[in-house]
Amino acid sequence: MPPAPRARVVGFPDTAELPHYLTPVLGREADIARVCALFREARLVSLVGAGGTGKTRLAAAVGTAMRRRYAGAVAWIDLAALDDPAAVAPHVAGVLGACEQPGRPPEATLIDLLDASAVLLVLDNCEHVLDASAALVESLLRACPGTRILTTSRQALGITGEKAWVVPPLALPEDDEHAAASPAVQLFVQRAADVQPGFALTASNTAAVLHVCRRLDGLPLAIELAAARVRTLPPPQLAARLDSMLSVLSTTSTQRLPRHRTLRALIDWSHALLTDDERRLLARLAVFTGGFTLEAAERVAGDDAVPAEHVLDLLEALVDRSLVTAREAQGEARFTLLETVRQYAWQKLEQSGETERMRTRHAEFFVEFAELAEPHILGGARGMPWMARVEREHGNLRAAMAWCDADAARATLALQLGAALLWYDFAHGQFDEPRRMLQRALERAPDAPPHIRGRALTTLGFTALWTGDAAAVLPPLGAAVELLRETERSTDRAFALIGFGIAAGMGGDAAGAFRLFDEAEAALGSPADIPHDDYPRALLYAFGRYWRGTVALAGGDVAFARTCYQTAVDVARAWGSHPTIAYPLAALARVLVLQDELDAAHACLEESATSHLRHDERWGLVQALDTASLLFYRRGDPPGAARLLGVTDRLRMRSGIAPTPLELVQHARLREAAVGAMGEQAFAAAYAAGEAMPAADAVRMITAGGHGTRPESMDPDRVVAGYGPAVHERARPATDTSPPELDVRALGPLEVRVRGEPLAGDAFGSSKPRELLLLLLCHADGCTREQVGLEFWPESSAVQVKNAFHVTLHRLRRALGQHDWITIAGDRYRIDPALRVAFDVRTFRDGVNAYLRQRSSDADALAAALQLYRGDFLAGELVGDWHLPVRDELQRLYRDGLRALGAHRMEERRPAEAADAFRALLAVEPLDEPACRALMTCYAMAGQRVEAIRLYENVARLMGEQLGTKPSSDTAALYRELQQSA
Repeated sequence: MPPAPRARVVGFPDTAELPHYLTPVLGREADIARVCALFREARLVSLVGAGGTGKTRLAAAVGTAMRRRYAGAVAWIDLAALDDPAAVAPHVAGVLGACEQPGRPPEATLIDLLDASAVLLVLDNCEHVLDASAALVESLLRACPGTRILTTSRQALGITGEKAWVVPPLALPEDDEHAAASPAVQLFVQRAADVQPGFALTASNTAAVLHVCRRLDGLPLAIELAAARVRTLPPPQLAARLDSMLSVLSTTSTQRLPRHRTLRALIDWSHALLTDDERRLLARLAVFTGGFTLEAAERVAGDDAVPAEHVLDLLEALVDRSLVTAREAQGEARFTLLETVRQYAWQKLEQSGETERMRTRHAEFFVEFAELAEPHILGGARGMPWMARVEREHGNLRAAMAWCDADAARATLALQLGAALLWYDFAHGQFDEPRRMLQRALERAPDAPPHIRGRALTTLGFTALWTGDAAAVLPPLGAAVELLRETERSTDRAFALIGFGIAAGMGGDAAGAFRLFDEAEAALGSPADIPHDDYPRALLYAFGRYWRGTVALAGGDVAFARTCYQTAVDVARAWGSHPTIAYPLAALARVLVLQDELDAAHACLEESATSHLRHDERWGLVQALDTASLLFYRRGDPPGAARLLGVTDRLRMRSGIAPTPLELVQHARLREAAVGAMGEQAFAAAYAAGEAMPAADAVRMITAGGHGTRPESMDPDRVVAGYGPAVHERARPATDTSPPELDVRALGPLEVRVRGEPLAGDAFGSSKPRELLLLLLCHADGCTREQVGLEFWPESSAVQVKNAFHVTLHRLRRALGQHDWITIAGDRYRIDPALRVAFDVRTFRDGVNAYLRQRSSDADALAAALQLYRGDFLAGELVGDWHLPVRDELQRLYRDGLRALGAHRMEERRPAEAADAFRALLAVEPLDEPACRALMTCYAMAGQRVEAIRLYENVARLMGEQLGTKPSSDTAALYRELQQSA
């Protein structure tokens, strides 16, 4: 008997229809486009992520978007209800309408059904039947060349050729001002309005709604469950109760699967699939805050029950199940738990009775970590490898400190941790809370070992010094010196002696200060005798010499100060410490200015300011810029000096570190001299310009030169000292009408002009250099190489990204003909801020936002901004998915701007101009009924009732054809009124 002819797919049964949602999918437009694009590269795409991230909703949206490509042959198969892996293939066959054939396995029946037809299958909830799902999918892909499959699961299927795409949480706003545009907030408001009609985002509840959404990591399911409580708990109350969210976030809806009825049930469902060891490790990992390394997990969570050597395997299993996420940071794996999962795991930890033991091990580990890091962050330079490691552990360090601070029995640990974090706190200008905790710990632990109390007292003295609390400096430093003199810890003793000497010197006791500095140097030994691997000892020697020079300068001994600063620079260079070089270089520059060696001072400031900027060393940058202001004044540029004084004052206020009395005197004298040279009004204008100047621009003033001719009337000796690197701005006449150096128009077809001349499309060589230009223009603060790689080459390795990026950057610079138009600050590449750039996207966005956010009421300026919108962002260009969020934002701004302009013109009784705005809006939103109604009103005001009637009838027809609805009663009433008066 010949085999039965194979069935051809022309459509699937109703049982395979995609789910229909009553509410729109929010904030997933770019994700939908990216997942659809993955099917150009692979036949199997898996959406993976933790429970509640919205995998199912995204899969449904992708299926809907792909319908046209597959002529409707898109099928949805939900595996959630299956308990038996053997039931997977029969279930799929049944849903798709493949008839059973006696003696043939269901896989074969499915293959017969699908054959070579172009179809898309969506398999939802594969995680609990993962192996069976993988086997079936692999069989179908091998035998049915036209089949594409989209799966959702906590982990990938692990099949060759699979593209796994991690579903991100919903985007959260950067600040309160943009809350309403955030998909996470929009979801909360939408779901809250479902249970409490009329709910809306208001000035009184925005902060609470934002807190809820951020606390829930933008996790869609958690946000939905939270919003469902708004009927009984207003947002402020809900936000206040988030710490017990697992009992608050519940729903009795019968429309959800049982595991979705509460967040606990959802995570319970995932938790039940783990082995005992995986459950135990997950509970212990809850002790970490903000992520952790493999070493931390092994040391804190590993023991006889969970051997350290097994932790990696268990972690990999938790990552595979999307309960733990993994990423790379500085070549090291770093793991995190979503907050909702962490709270669930925390409750499991409490039930296990291991909380106290895990917290103790956590605190001890991070005390050890902080003490290990301390010598490598001396000077407080941010951006250095060890400082970056400490910054990544900020959450764990502060959690450990809070836990130690909560019980007097743990006060000694608090002393150790607080002392070790001194330079971290210095880098971030964070002193108040660490200082209070140290004071409490010192009171609670009077019998702590002398070296621990001594180090803590030293830290307390330095924080008082840096915050300008002069009365609180000497007592702790004096006590620290006495305690540490009784120990063998010479480096700690030297640090305390230097601090004590600084306090004495700033108090006017130079002789006493020098005696203390001498004792510190004796404890450290001469630089020639310090082993090369004793990094902290050498740098403390340089640190002491720097402050010896500062005390000498305060006493008027300029020559000795120069010797001290030069020694500090030389010692620091020998050990290669960027901050310890940059600080004395700025101080040396100040002395060189006073000795009228201006070129040498300028060279020192260039190096110092650039180093401080690169490492985000804020107080060091203030020092360098302050000295540069003096240099500019001495070189005959009082306006430049005034600008630098302005930027220095702004940065000083933000650094959290108080100026010394000497610095205040020097600053006041320079200000007085600049006002005398310029006049009060001119000085005020230049100073205000400096206050608004980015720090990078100030450093660029220094690197650009700072040369000038001193006016004969200027007396350089009016100023005795100063701080700070200085810079020249690119001088241009106020009436300069020449074209911008770079002119890019990206609203509509892309146009690039360099100094007024069009740049041919083939000048870039390929699309990626052109894309890189647009990406950098869209990010004024710049992008790291890794950020560019994530947007352009997401599947490439770090080495591949590095090579591709530098080739692309080289081609872009060659196309522009200017290598220095793209600069790097730290690790961020950006368009040179000093370059004159015209970018229509930026002008359009700023112009429309200025009106919408009520920073301007100039409707003519709004109209001018809207005229820049020649079409969608990069319309018609071959460009990656990174541009989609930008395009969508600009489309929204264009629509909102047109609405606002139309409304303004109607208020002004200018119906013709209002009609132009509403017609433009309907051209992009043909079914915008309020715009239709407004345009009808404009026509009526202008006596064009027939046009208004035609408009209504056209919109009504479109709404019926495309939406199956009719215009609202308000619009219909206006239509009838126009008919009667026509």
